[in-house]
Amino acid sequence: MQRALILAYFFICGNCIAQQYPFVHYTPKDGLVSSRVKKVYQDSKDRMYFLTFGGLSVYDGARFRNYTTQNGLPNNVVNDILEIGNDSLLVATNSHNLNLLVKGKLERVKVENSACPVINQFYRHDDNRIYLSSDNGLFLLEKNKIHSLNVSRITEDQTDAPFLGGITGVGNFFIITTNDMRFNKGIYVYDIKANSICDALPIRGFLLGKDQKNRIWLSMAEKLNIIDQDALQKGKLSLVAPYGGYQQLKSYSTINVAFDNDAIWVIYRNEEFRNTEIRRIAEQGAMFSIPLPEQAKISYIKNVFIDRENTIWLSNEGDGVFKIINSPLQIFENPLGKSMESQISNGFYSNGITWYNTTTKKMYRRSVDALEEFNCNLNRSPSVFNAETNHILAADAQNIYEGHFQGSKKIDFQKIISLSNTDFFIKRIVVDKNGAIISGQRSGVSVWLNKKMIYHLPIDENEVIEELFFDRNDLLWVVKRSMETNVFQL
Repeated sequence: MQRALILAYFFICGNCIAQQYPFVHYTPKDGLVSSRVKKVYQDSKDRMYFLTFGGLSVYDGARFRNYTTQNGLPNNVVNDILEIGNDSLLVATNSHNLNLLVKGKLERVKVENSACPVINQFYRHDDNRIYLSSDNGLFLLEKNKIHSLNVSRITEDQTDAPFLGGITGVGNFFIITTNDMRFNKGIYVYDIKANSICDALPIRGFLLGKDQKNRIWLSMAEKLNIIDQDALQKGKLSLVAPYGGYQQLKSYSTINVAFDNDAIWVIYRNEEFRNTEIRRIAEQGAMFSIPLPEQAKISYIKNVFIDRENTIWLSNEGDGVFKIINSPLQIFENPLGKSMESQISNGFYSNGITWYNTTTKKMYRRSVDALEEFNCNLNRSPSVFNAETNHILAADAQNIYEGHFQGSKKIDFQKIISLSNTDFFIKRIVVDKNGAIISGQRSGVSVWLNKKMIYHLPIDENEVIEELFFDRNDLLWVVKRSMETNVFQL
């Protein structure tokens, strides 16, 4: 195998990619109420809300409407917002007040049974109840009444109420973290039925949120963790490292993430802790990145938000809001032209035929003339990467399968290649003209022939294979995350 190192081509491609994702930058000069933006929120009417240290900005796509202490807010520091009805939103500021924004007008909510705590976060649970994480503990909001809940274990050796920060949950249990404004640290499990803290870890962590599969993510010093779902169902707190394609995130620490279907968005920082790009990492390991503009690279990004139009919003501490327009993402509500009980995971197109795999046993083959549905013998259909008339090749995170048609409605997949538990397939898998399979993996690039590995190019543990493809001269291009592209002749 002959190898050549080509750097100029990579730089040219990098510049082209950057031009495909133009940024729009909003500051007070454009109508934003403050340049210190904490959080972004979107309501059911697609209006954007920017929670800042200087008030609340509402953006309808054309102009900003601002709310401050001069027109109804009790405090200019806006902590959270939550839509509770048609054109009706709860607004929490850094004060002992609760506000309601109804059809553009601010109203003060009169709490009937107690004083209002300083609310840090609203949380709507699975049962549609609204809970309040606050500087004064944990509370339940029911109409105009606020009920204090028992979290005394958090401060059992103190007299003051706990400063609570993040909150989310699954089933009968919440995960709660403490606010950075107090020195008490910990991650806690709250039992809703028992109304008490039932488990805790005495470590400082930042609650990132809950993904589409109800996995709860935490950020700690130099690593990301997931709450063990089985342990949480028993009221116990246990942390596990990200798995599958998410393994590449386990040694990365960030508080700036957003979740979408089977993927997580992060702001990537280099060794100098300088923002460099936005990365979308899929559960199966696939990743693409969007370079940040220079001003965003040196800013303090507080929050990443992906709206329903797939626009990416970055809120900044001191630099306003960045918006990525012409996002490469597109969402097709019904790409197959029929109702489906399963969710599409990936698509593969070749010679006028598109294969779709799903989160179930079902697979679909679409041509210009017809849509065909197949069932496979695996619990979750793998991703097709090569398709011939009589058989197909497909893969999941750790296996490559050969699929054979069994009648007109079934595909039987047989495992032909497997990786160890410490490795997984990432990005594309390609097939050359002689039938050799070339796979990008966490450990490097492998060439497989007759179901056996005949060559392996290892990579550094901090490196990632971004792309594999053959050019017109049958040369294999291997693009790495660092500024290096290798070209091979097989």
